[in-house]
Amino acid sequence: VEVPVLVLVGARDQTVTPVPALQTYLALAPDRRRLHVLYGVDHFPNAQVPAEVARVFEAFIREHAG
Repeated sequence: VEVPVLVLVGARDQTVTPVPALQTYLALAPDRRRLHVLYGVDHFPNAQVPAEVARVFEAFIREHAG
């Protein structure tokens, strides 16, 4: 992958456990990957903590905007 990638995962997700997301994160180039773990959150972070998800996205976009 030639673009910056944000991997956002809920630590309590039982639908898709965090392990595959973390494996994907580790497979990405270190200079292009970002990981954000939402502790206490499960499979629907955008519904559970929408303000935090928006903050994480905004920070990631600002970091990589041209």
